[in-house]
Amino acid sequence: MKIKFRPSSHSHYYTVVGIFSNEQIAREKAEKADLPQKGRKVFMVLSQATIAEVDSALQEMDELEPDKIEVYTTYQELEIKVEVPIGANLETLPLFLPASDVALLRALINLCGKPTKVANGIYEKWIFHYSGEKIFYCDSILDGKMRGDFVIGDGVYVPSSKIEVSVLEEL
Repeated sequence: MKIKFRPSSHSHYYTVVGIFSNEQIAREKAEKADLPQKGRKVFMVLSQATIAEVDSALQEMDELEPDKIEVYTTYQELEIKVEVPIGANLETLPLFLPASDVALLRALINLCGKPTKVANGIYEKWIFHYSGEKIFYCDSILDGKMRGDFVIGDGVYVPSSKIEVSVLEEL
């Protein structure tokens, strides 16, 4: 499954969050980097940021050595591509895919509507489009690829083992 990512042309706001093992460590790291802190979390807010600036912020946060890094955005557009056997539908997919993948496809249809289908040999790609504010991903962006799990909409969870996420340049 592939997901392409493009920040909206209307909004370029990001929040990079470093999560530390305890509040004291978070406070020390926040003071050292002159960043806001709340509990175990240290925040870096970027407005009107380019992808390069986001990458730089992620590297700066990574230098603080948090246990985990999360990135939030206010608006994004995603293209989600899923390869399935040609001619398959929601009734026959359980014969070909694990139940968790079928559940994910059902959730994507509920969230994004019916996919566009493009034949590709014995497979076809189901292409979903999602745009909105409720997109969360974790870990980092490295070499143009987002690493980590995705949650979109009101809780559609896409595990990282099922996706490849690419950052798209502004159109």
